[in-house]
Amino acid sequence: MSHKQRRRYFPASGDNNMDWDFRQIVHIVENVVAFIKTKEVLRDPKDRRKILFGLLSGDNEIWISVTKKHRQRFPAVRILIHEAMHILYPRFVRERDLDRKEAILYKRFTEEQRAFLRNHVPKRTSVREPEDKELTYYPKGLPFAL
Repeated sequence: MSHKQRRRYFPASGDNNMDWDFRQIVHIVENVVAFIKTKEVLRDPKDRRKILFGLLSGDNEIWISVTKKHRQRFPAVRILIHEAMHILYPRFVRERDLDRKEAILYKRFTEEQRAFLRNHVPKRTSVREPEDKELTYYPKGLPFAL
């Protein structure tokens, strides 16, 4: 006796392009990223004087700064979207273009979609520092062909 497999429910915005981007980001966060960590003050591993909003480490680790000053300007979900898009568009986009796309996505995602992504951001902050590793390979398991 075989059971029908239920399709997983994803919150929808009604815009097919936004929903496609949302599903890709959720897939990356759940299946490609090794882990997501939050840090009170996130410093650049290469230059400890620089303070970052977010960081994608070489082992597909996403680090998010949750300093009060950073939270007011860029919520953790927005940083998560930005870092996931670094995996989605590995070398085809400049940082400036990625910032624009991330701002558009964050603004056009519904509150339900933002809450869905917010559940993937851990509440506790990490004591450990991110390691200095370059993202030199394309992660496996992406739902599309590059």
